[in-house]
Amino acid sequence: MTNLAGKAYALTVISPQALTWLNRFLFAVFRSRPSVLGVLHKLRIIHFARWVLLPADRWPGEPKGWRSRHGYMLFVSNFNSTWDVYLDEFSDILAFGLDALWYWGVGFPKSMPSTPFKAYIDHNSIDAGYYYNATPAHAVRDVHNAFLVRRGIDHLERRLQELDADPALSEADREARFEATFDQVFRGLANSLPSPGRAPLADSAQPQLNNERRNRIRELEQLRRPFGFLPRAGVAPTEPGGGHAQL
Repeated sequence: MTNLAGKAYALTVISPQALTWLNRFLFAVFRSRPSVLGVLHKLRIIHFARWVLLPADRWPGEPKGWRSRHGYMLFVSNFNSTWDVYLDEFSDILAFGLDALWYWGVGFPKSMPSTPFKAYIDHNSIDAGYYYNATPAHAVRDVHNAFLVRRGIDHLERRLQELDADPALSEADREARFEATFDQVFRGLANSLPSPGRAPLADSAQPQLNNERRNRIRELEQLRRPFGFLPRAGVAPTEPGGGHAQL
């Protein structure tokens, strides 16, 4: 599955928005108050998350004067853990922010409770055609812990230089004091040593969910042309759970 690279998972969502000008205003508010989304830094499973607005009259690749039925929200994220756990934690800690970012989304059911929200995201998700991860064996927490280990090593190097520069100490004293410092640093880093390797296996329902997503992508691919999806007629879906991104 191209969405998975080592311990990281790529999520791409394209969802229709009724009033992108209003979303643009809300985005400006969030940019002026970065602390609102700052809580995302507490989630040590997110590599990256970004929301981008695609206005109805500026769809990438379309000829001049072309206009889609809706504007769209492009949401892309890279994270560790499973798809379900990520969206559960996302909706738990950022329910108000998600509701504001997706405000007036076509079929958006609100982020709480999480089950309709996950159905909406799943229904509007698109598999990545290619996904590259520079550190596939390391999760965000592994990288963070690696910086802590590097900081501990730097501290030991400075301590060793201080001991070597002290002429009043004998060789035995230097070794004893450095050993005491090393033991203290190592105890502090005992739970921060990264463990690179494969990601933990998802639950038994995950393969079935992946197959269902692949089937939906095949259906959407039949509508694809060189620069996007074909326009689709009919009324935009409004039932809970949302609808596929439709032009």
